[in-house]
Amino acid sequence: MSPTNSNATTATSRFSNAKGIGCMVLFGLPFALAGLFAGGFAAKSLVKAFEARSWVEVPAQILSAELEVSSGSDSTTYSVNARYRYTYRGKTYTGTRVSFHGGADNIGSFHQDTAAKLREAQTTDALVPCYVDPEAPEEAVLFRQVRWGMVMFLGLFGLLFGGVGFGIMIFGVIGSRRVAADERRQQEKPQEPWTWKQDWADGRILSSNKKTLIFSTGFALFWNLISLPVLFIVPTEVSEKGNYLALLGLVFPLVGFGLIIWAVRSWLRWRRFGESIFEMPKVPGIVGGPLAGVVRATMARPPETSFRQTLSCVQIRRTSSGKNSNTTEKVIWQERRKIKRSSLTSTGKEVTIPVFFAIPYDARETDEKDSSNRTVWRLEVEAEVPGIDYSASFEVPVFMTPESSPIYEPQEEVVEAVVEKLPDEELLRLSRVEVEPLSGGGHRFHFPMARYPGQAAGLTLFLALWGGAIALMLHLDAPFLFPLAFGLFGMLILFGVLDLWLGIQQIDASPRDLVLRSGLVAPLFVRTLGAEDIAEIRAAEGMRSGKHLFYDVKVRSRGGKERVAGKRLAEKDQAELIVRMIQQSLGPRAAG
Repeated sequence: MSPTNSNATTATSRFSNAKGIGCMVLFGLPFALAGLFAGGFAAKSLVKAFEARSWVEVPAQILSAELEVSSGSDSTTYSVNARYRYTYRGKTYTGTRVSFHGGADNIGSFHQDTAAKLREAQTTDALVPCYVDPEAPEEAVLFRQVRWGMVMFLGLFGLLFGGVGFGIMIFGVIGSRRVAADERRQQEKPQEPWTWKQDWADGRILSSNKKTLIFSTGFALFWNLISLPVLFIVPTEVSEKGNYLALLGLVFPLVGFGLIIWAVRSWLRWRRFGESIFEMPKVPGIVGGPLAGVVRATMARPPETSFRQTLSCVQIRRTSSGKNSNTTEKVIWQERRKIKRSSLTSTGKEVTIPVFFAIPYDARETDEKDSSNRTVWRLEVEAEVPGIDYSASFEVPVFMTPESSPIYEPQEEVVEAVVEKLPDEELLRLSRVEVEPLSGGGHRFHFPMARYPGQAAGLTLFLALWGGAIALMLHLDAPFLFPLAFGLFGMLILFGVLDLWLGIQQIDASPRDLVLRSGLVAPLFVRTLGAEDIAEIRAAEGMRSGKHLFYDVKVRSRGGKERVAGKRLAEKDQAELIVRMIQQSLGPRAAG
């Protein structure tokens, strides 16, 4: 690249960066101003109420009192208006201020109750107390008490909008500076994308614990501020209007409670372990080669249990439809392992955990060129310890390089020194698959019901929420097409729930044939394959639950048809063990 072109590119990049900062500031400014206005109004009301504690109480006569009601499409607001006459130090004044919170609102029943009280005083010519500023007698108020519900609402509104606005502006500036630095590195080494991020180039990658802490706290605060009014609206809807369907709204505070737990756990983990570091002696991790290094974790001594490591290749897609956007993550490759305790080193303040993975040659490399369709690699390290468990996640660089090899095999002594290999009996126990011998030779592999109750319960809860959404559509007389479409998809979810709770599978492998049975509660469907008709038996990627990839045992006949013989094995080692045992039971006539 010539100096002229380089300067032009740099200038364009700086212009784009400055433009991006300006857009973020302009976008966040209205939110920040709205937050400042609401917060300032709440503060002003509090200051006035505090000052009014020293004002003089005098009797006042109500001249007029009315309740102004304004109905909109989705809410009704109230405002109490009044005129009253009072005398202070021999001089008569007329006042109109009812409280220090002016304007209309529907927070609580202050306006309705006050209007009723003032009307009664006007009708009966009863005097009511008002409070006069002795330094400015023309300034008075009937109710000097603080409306705490109003103050809380304005404070929450100010905190929410102000936090969002200033957060957008601050992160816009910080993010734009980081992007500019990454762009400079990209121009310097366009053929080495693993050097475009500073931590990748240094081979010292910080965990995401701090980012998780900030995000979980901010999101929990945002969600709960938004959903807090539901706790006041739902009881009113149920008790006064008999609208029991409104109870569905309690889902939002319930989710908010879960987010609070997440945020608290993030704080506790950060306080105990701080930030972990993944050090890579050689950057990057290689497609068709190794990903190696050490994780430095702040802890006094190694845990009694093993460290667990998971390396995942994740595809992140962002789709947009109008003003709405949706981001999905799909695990497309994953390997998990336990680390030998003997391979750990400790200084009394820090534990060093070795990391070694062999990445297959056909795996995808890190790709972040398209922000709406990215491929990232994540290394996760976990351990069970007393109190809050240790957990750290790192985004690591994995690329195709000249060292990539389709026949790469790691040195066995390196793997054996680091990775804890479980005996076959333990792998079978963890797989929750029951194995028993057949009388004629071979083995029966029984996959019982509800092997993963956590996943089953999670999908059941999702089905309940989905059903609630359908019920709400029917209650609101939505166009029939919407509940129909949601209902059809709900049937698929229902089948998944039944399969997780009640689904069973059975594999009978003998030297003669392979019998596959499946069904709900009982093995209703039976398929038989002769041993000589089997072309392949393999462990394959199966169901994805969150960030966890499960494995299936698949059988392919010589005719090319493939069937799932056993589903949902939590580890690849478990699936490969069952594949080996099936092959041994079938004997030499099976090709798999």
